[in-house]
Order: sequence, then structure tokens, then C-alpha cells
Amino acid sequence: MAQTIQQRLETLKKRNSDNNSAINKDLYRILVRKDFLNACYQSIKSKAGNMILVKDNVTLDRYSEKVVDTVILALKDQSWKFKPVQKRDIPNGSSKWQSVRISDIQDQIVQKGIEMIL
Repeated sequence: MAQTIQQRLETLKKRNSDNNSAINKDLYRILVRKDFLNACYQSIKSKAGNMILVKDNVTLDRYSEKVVDTVILALKDQSWKFKPVQKRDIPNGSSKWQSVRISDIQDQIVQKGIEMIL
């Protein structure tokens, strides 16, 4: 019987809180699941302000299943590398400029996945 991602994460959380010396060997399998990465994307997308230009003039609403498939393949063959962030200056409202660092969409999805697992 297959567990949902949320159930699996809750099981891991309970097991680790009950036994501080528990070793988790299958966390990477969770990270490379398509439904898990889709949930990570939905979590990023649902927050206000995340539909701004991300990088290379692409917004989060330009996301597709192809992006997740690319991430999964790179994670599975261990060729995944985070890309450098892009620094942009945006107006701050009071005639000042604010520096903002913007990550690639794929990087954001993987970072959110790691955050959810941890």
C-alpha cells in the first residue's frame, strides 16, 4: 500500500521524535518523487509575491511537468547542481533601490523539497 507524501513525512517525524538515534536511509527517494516535487511547486506558487520574474524572464506560472522531469533525472543520476542566483535591484517605493536575489525555478523546487523533508 502506497503512502502519500504527507503520511510518509509524518511517519518519519514521529519515528525520529521517538528515537533520536534513528537513521533515515530513504530520504532521497522522497525527494525524487514526482508528486512530492509537484507539491513543492504548489507550495511555492501559492505564496503571494512569488509570481514575479524569477530568472531569465520566466515566472513561476511558466512551470511545466517537463521542469519536474528534468529535475528528477538530474537528481537520480546525481548530476544536479544549484545555479548561481541572479541579483536585481528593484525600486523600494521611497526613491531607493533594494537588492533582491532571485533563484532559478528548479532550484527553488529542490530547496523547498529539502526544507519539507528536514
